[in-house]
Amino acid sequence: MSETPTSSTLHNSSSELSSEAYTPSFLVDEFKRQGKFDQIRKRILHEFQQSEHFPGFLQQAEESMLRFVESHADRLVFRDARLRHSDLMRELDQNPLLDQLVENMSQQNSAGISAEPSKPALLGQHSSTAYDIRQQIDAMVQAEDAKRAGDSANP
Repeated sequence: MSETPTSSTLHNSSSELSSEAYTPSFLVDEFKRQGKFDQIRKRILHEFQQSEHFPGFLQQAEESMLRFVESHADRLVFRDARLRHSDLMRELDQNPLLDQLVENMSQQNSAGISAEPSKPALLGQHSSTAYDIRQQIDAMVQAEDAKRAGDSANP
């Protein structure tokens, strides 16, 4: 990202403060402080579990893990439970299954329309999640502008 977002790029405000820069770090820290990341994570997980992608992903993940366990059974049986878990997580991370899932969940054409109109994309810049995030950031910036205006009015 070449340009630091400012409040004026995030909302239309006639406030003198709208030209003050809000760094990505500030926005991320504020998002975390307000618990927005956790809310988004829960929402995406819930939507994914309700989506058509979930059963197929679950089946593929189980099959992949079963193949791994069967092919490494002689080694895994003697490992500590924490190490077995670590081995399984590493195998899952290295499996292209997760990358393929994210790609499928965010497939949209250049107009921001889901590849299949009856099945809107769960992720991507034009998804409802992205829209909600932009709305939340806008509200954060407006609240911060109001706070800064109040602070400058009360020296």
